[in-house]
Amino acid sequence: MKSPALKPLLAASLLAASTPLVSAAPISDISINPEAIEVGEPVNVRFFIEPDAEFDAVLVYFNAKPRLRALIKKDDLLSDPGKLIFATALKTSAWNRGALEPGEQVISARLLDKEKKLLHYQRLGRVRVAPATADPAESARNRIKLLTEEYPAPEYPDALKAETWTNTDAGRSDVVLPPWTPIQADGMSFSVWNRTYTFGDNGLPEKILSGGAHLLTEPVRLVIERDGMVLEGQFEAHVVEATDTRAVIESVGRFDGFQLRTRTRLEYDGFCYVESVVIPDRDGVRLDSLNLRVVVAKDAATHFAHSGLGTLPQTKADPDLMIASAEMGGALGGEAVTLPWSPQILLSGREQGLAVGFLDERDWRVADENAMLVLSPGAENTTLTARFADVPGKLDTPRTFRWYFNALPARPLMSWGDYALFFTDQQPDAFSFLAHFEKGAAGQAPIDKAIAGGLRMIIVHQDWTELQGYPGTFDEARANILRQVVQAAHGRGLKVVVYLARELSTAAPEWQDHAEKMVQFPLVGGRGRKEPRATTMRPLANEVFNDLTMVRLRDLIRDFDIDGVFLDSNAAMAVSFNQAAGFGYQKPDGRWTGTSNALEARAHIRRMATLLKHEEKKDGVIISHIGTWNPAAAFADISLTGEGETYFKKIRSDLTLRDLLSLDQFNAKYSPAVSGTPMLWMSKPSRGGLDFDANTAVTLQYGVLPRVTQGFVYYGAVADPAKVPAEQKQSFRSFQLWRHFFDFDPADAEWVPFWKITDYLQPAAQLTRHQAVGLHLVRGKRALLILSNLEPEAATLRFALDPAKFGFAGEVAARDPEAGAGLAFKDATLIVEVPAENYRLVILSESVKEQE
Repeated sequence: MKSPALKPLLAASLLAASTPLVSAAPISDISINPEAIEVGEPVNVRFFIEPDAEFDAVLVYFNAKPRLRALIKKDDLLSDPGKLIFATALKTSAWNRGALEPGEQVISARLLDKEKKLLHYQRLGRVRVAPATADPAESARNRIKLLTEEYPAPEYPDALKAETWTNTDAGRSDVVLPPWTPIQADGMSFSVWNRTYTFGDNGLPEKILSGGAHLLTEPVRLVIERDGMVLEGQFEAHVVEATDTRAVIESVGRFDGFQLRTRTRLEYDGFCYVESVVIPDRDGVRLDSLNLRVVVAKDAATHFAHSGLGTLPQTKADPDLMIASAEMGGALGGEAVTLPWSPQILLSGREQGLAVGFLDERDWRVADENAMLVLSPGAENTTLTARFADVPGKLDTPRTFRWYFNALPARPLMSWGDYALFFTDQQPDAFSFLAHFEKGAAGQAPIDKAIAGGLRMIIVHQDWTELQGYPGTFDEARANILRQVVQAAHGRGLKVVVYLARELSTAAPEWQDHAEKMVQFPLVGGRGRKEPRATTMRPLANEVFNDLTMVRLRDLIRDFDIDGVFLDSNAAMAVSFNQAAGFGYQKPDGRWTGTSNALEARAHIRRMATLLKHEEKKDGVIISHIGTWNPAAAFADISLTGEGETYFKKIRSDLTLRDLLSLDQFNAKYSPAVSGTPMLWMSKPSRGGLDFDANTAVTLQYGVLPRVTQGFVYYGAVADPAKVPAEQKQSFRSFQLWRHFFDFDPADAEWVPFWKITDYLQPAAQLTRHQAVGLHLVRGKRALLILSNLEPEAATLRFALDPAKFGFAGEVAARDPEAGAGLAFKDATLIVEVPAENYRLVILSESVKEQE
């Protein structure tokens, strides 16, 4: 293959600078603003490529610490290929920690083919990093203007352009949505589904019960010190509002020289938002420290997950990714863990947990930004300390601390019968579904064959609309096809779900006048389209974007009678410094920093759920493609995750399953038993990630099945795996797994997770911490054992069973349902070979007939 040549770098500058598009300035004269890069601000990197070069994308990066990179696909270039490549959205990790030091930095580029293989590498030269001068928000606004000029919007009717959609009431009904129940008040105690919060005079929880278990071992409080002494105030609290959907508690604490006012709002799903304000009564009031102290019972705080810590991939093909997986989530040891500020931290045990989040660090005063949060494990509990202030000084003005908490699980888990709704088929657009509804020569439509195999829902993916990620279409031909698909699906009892994404297209009618009020700062690009020619920027949930989404979703439901939405990252939180959208601020030292949109992201999905389960539909569906639990997650019906681990493995093929997704990491970040949010896993070995067996070895131990989609229309009822094409093997294996598990519905079966298995199985050899055995038991009839081996070497697992504990009275037989073969089972001892990073299923029963 021909190796295309990169011609030398000519210029690099901030967009806000007045330099021409192509500058002949020597490399040594180039300046880059490190503070702008620090918060992810776009940087122009301009160089030419040979006009006949063969490539699909270019990866441009600085040899900085941390490294800054951008991957630009050929189809998404702002200028015609062969002339100019524009690299944008270079950013650092961990919420703008660690600016580039002034001085010279190396800049290089790699040209990649469609499989992201390296075609050509070239070191372009050096750039000089100058001291900070520019406002990164202003540079982002300039970037939006450039995009508006580069991608002129299609012509839309004047009535559409003039449409009033802001401040809409869509999705704002104040009702208790299923599966929750109205708040029950008893003095200062408030009960929601499965949890009870009891508040003290300081307006914060004294006790939290989750499933009858106490999450706290002492009351939550703000600890204030002066002259080495803890100050004790006089507190008084009142319930100022109590309805089915919310309760509001206000408290005033009086101290020598200042007041502490706290307002806590509890909502019906258990989410509590807190604002604590420290107000001086006179000039010259001194404080040494002010810390939030939350002491969580050990059983609910054996693991932790910290959002935003560690180095995340700038692109899915980033070859230099560093994964701080132990810091992102895992088991707590005996040592204290110090962490930087984060929008959220999760503490969890095996079946309960506590989420604590912080909207900003605006009024925090700390000596060490890497130790703003401290986790201190003890014998009986784990203490979370948020250091709101640890620098002694005067309290000259009020300081406000905005944070939230939620006791977990936040909602009841589904039974397998409920999971059956998510037997889905997914196609890229509505047109692709039409042929599946047409009857063939045998008089049966492919979709009917799939329905016989269990299909319950179809997902019309992103190409149903001409505007990437947009909740609507202005193409009447596309609209008519979608209407036909919905009508045909409803006639067969199928639900229809359409794809929405956290992307705002430059071709959308709202881009011209409202883009700045909706997009994320730092700017993050998305997928482009050719017809109409457009690119996208990542919006963030806020009042403006939420209103737009709700109006368009309401129209979708009314016009097309859709049953739900497939959300691609819409429920994810963001940290943004876009003040036009209501976020971010500039610190006294000049640094720009972001604030969390956790409340707005929560409102975004809650309003969607209100439309789909109350205002427009009663049984609508939300499928949310996100990762770790956050305040918006519980309003989705099911969460799809796992894609991040796919790309981690692709980028760092040397890492093992234990490095990427250990049982402890899964428990800390994803466990549905802790969060209550139903979950399916997205294995993508075809993308270079962890293979299906490795992922499943972990997820099955937590009752999480692989997602079943695509190919189901064709092979939902296939009995012979040999007839399934290679590209559909994974979907078919997922389908088979679901069928095995449906014989062990929680309505009839007992789930015994691996951490409770010792009463049933006595291993002859001790399991390692990366091996596990889970059990689904229909007592006296059958048992499904899940044997997992996350070690990089194969293992032989031996277990002595007590048949009486399974309720078996006669002879017991063992069988591998996936291999369709019997297993050695003699003298109540099971011996099973489990390959490296893999799992095995074993069904036990009293007769071969029962197994079959």
